[in-house]
Amino acid sequence: MKILKILGLVFFLIGLTLLIAGFLSYFSTQKFITHSTVTTGTVIDLVRGTSGTDDSATSSYVYYPVVQYETINGVVIEFHSRIGSNPPSYRKGDQVRVRYPEKDPYKARIDSFMQIWFVSIILGCLGIVFGGIGGTMLGLVLRSNRQEKWLLENGQIIFTDYDSVILDTSIRLKGQNPYRILSQWLNPQNNTVYIFKSKPILYNPEKYVKSKAIQVRINPDNPKQYLMDTSYLPKSVS
Repeated sequence: MKILKILGLVFFLIGLTLLIAGFLSYFSTQKFITHSTVTTGTVIDLVRGTSGTDDSATSSYVYYPVVQYETINGVVIEFHSRIGSNPPSYRKGDQVRVRYPEKDPYKARIDSFMQIWFVSIILGCLGIVFGGIGGTMLGLVLRSNRQEKWLLENGQIIFTDYDSVILDTSIRLKGQNPYRILSQWLNPQNNTVYIFKSKPILYNPEKYVKSKAIQVRINPDNPKQYLMDTSYLPKSVS
């Protein structure tokens, strides 16, 4: 759970940072729109750029339109769009709406939804994805901690039969697969056998299991919620 908590916190902070960047981009774009003028320009060229690796066999290309327009003061300006696509969204000779700030006409943009809002949308979406993943991880940790606390305070103590020690190859902790103690218990109320697993252990605890009766705390309404007692095991310093 400690690793899950760390990963969740990292993902959540990355998501939060991206969301903040998205909001800043949004407000910056709103300011740009408020203090800009709209005119008509012409696509005079398409500049091909690469994405991916430098290997031409695996590179993909995007095409960035180069637009020429005339300001309200009669100055002819050329600018390269920051947003490219493949296939290209524009062709040479296309007439496009251009939005530019009068104080700095070289910061012009093609006046389309994606050209204006692309950066804000991408940052916002990535922020939601990373933040959602991190929040889910932290939520799982919080729920597990709450359940463990409840079991320690209110759980029904049962004594289960020691079964074995297994190597849990489904996860890795500190660069290794941890061990788990397995035990089983027959619920006499419904004649059902339950299998219980300990928390991950970073060393083989087999020789330290001195009793065949393993104490487990369960939720009597739902025995699948449980906590195996391993407090008797030596602590690991690795």
